[in-house]
Amino acid sequence: AVSGLSVGNLIMSIMGAYLSMTMSAIICFVLCFILIVIFIWLPESPHHFVKIKEENKARASILWYHRDCDVDSELQALKDFIEKNRNLPFTDVIKEFKIPYIWKALLLVSMLFIYLQLCGINNVLFYLETILRNAKEIIIDPSVIVIIVTAIGIVGSMLSIFLIDKFGRRILMIISSLAITISLICLGTQYELLDAGYNPANLQALVIFAVLLFQISLYFGIASIPNIVLGEIFPPHVKCVAGCFASVIGGIFSFISTSTYEPLIDLITEKYLFYLYALLLVTAVPYTYFCMPETKGKSLQQIQEKLIGKSE
Repeated sequence: AVSGLSVGNLIMSIMGAYLSMTMSAIICFVLCFILIVIFIWLPESPHHFVKIKEENKARASILWYHRDCDVDSELQALKDFIEKNRNLPFTDVIKEFKIPYIWKALLLVSMLFIYLQLCGINNVLFYLETILRNAKEIIIDPSVIVIIVTAIGIVGSMLSIFLIDKFGRRILMIISSLAITISLICLGTQYELLDAGYNPANLQALVIFAVLLFQISLYFGIASIPNIVLGEIFPPHVKCVAGCFASVIGGIFSFISTSTYEPLIDLITEKYLFYLYALLLVTAVPYTYFCMPETKGKSLQQIQEKLIGKSE
């Protein structure tokens, strides 16, 4: 999903640089229409077939979505999951969040989604060309830099696939948060130096380095880890409700972040706004280190025991 997001951003950046808004909208409509048509041939989920008791179709669907898995064990696990959820009313699922390790997990995942928004992800990506122009980037056309930066996001997405299981979620979250913090400080420093009267021609490398570091660090860590942890840290019967809650929290903070961007620029200027984002995000480092259990290679039971230990 993160890779798809970065590819979509790249396509939009290219169209925004070279096409009119009308033509860009037409192309987006055509792409969306093609996607809708393609979905006609997409197999139904194994979950759906098990619910309607079509076991053979469920096997075929599992094999289509997971080429190299043990179909029998996957099918049995799916049956057990559906049976358990079928017998658990929604009110009882909500009551499960009173259990210490579950509400602790919900708080953890919610904080990860909040930190994703506190780094200014939407504002930097949405206003990237404006940020570059205000930072007096003159060596390369800002619209071209936007294309390069969004392409780098694809590299970051690919890196996350290989690095997350190799180094674990905690270390990548910490590294990603630190790297994005550095990039935000660099952006603030760029504006600081411009305000101090430095020649923009001598500062070109700083702003380019900052936005490239921001993009690649974003996608190999903080943009992907919250969803991964969400899928690993909750028992199956509460995962859907927890995911819904975390998504709502992320959406609320996304709205707060984007709606306050321009008012804060008017109030404190760009440099202090980027310093503020850096200050908020750097708190993710101790939070991740002390509060987030490593989920790589751990069973749900082991993760729950760590959460209980951190709650005590």
